[in-house]
Amino acid sequence: LVVLFILSIGFIIPGVAVAVRRLHDLGWSGWPVLLALIPFVGIPAVLILMALPGKTAANRFGNPTGVEVITKQMAHKYGFIDATPSTPLTIGLIVVLVVLWLLVDWLLTV
Repeated sequence: LVVLFILSIGFIIPGVAVAVRRLHDLGWSGWPVLLALIPFVGIPAVLILMALPGKTAANRFGNPTGVEVITKQMAHKYGFIDATPSTPLTIGLIVVLVVLWLLVDWLLTV
């Protein structure tokens, strides 16, 4: 448990930083990250917020970095693979993450 605690502390700070930057991409402040502190509802709410599409125009936090619109024709021309996840795949991954989260929680309480 001590190792797990140390690892979780090591992941919390970068995780919060990434979440705040992602919310800045949406044009929001970083304060909604604190929603994650609400039991059962907070973490899924923050994950949903972070899954929203970002803004391609500048906002109060600055210009977006690395925004380049590529059409399907351009992607085909340069040999890129369309790796856009389908909706069933996304839902399946979310379900797997929730099940793993509940399983780890159950294992820690047993």
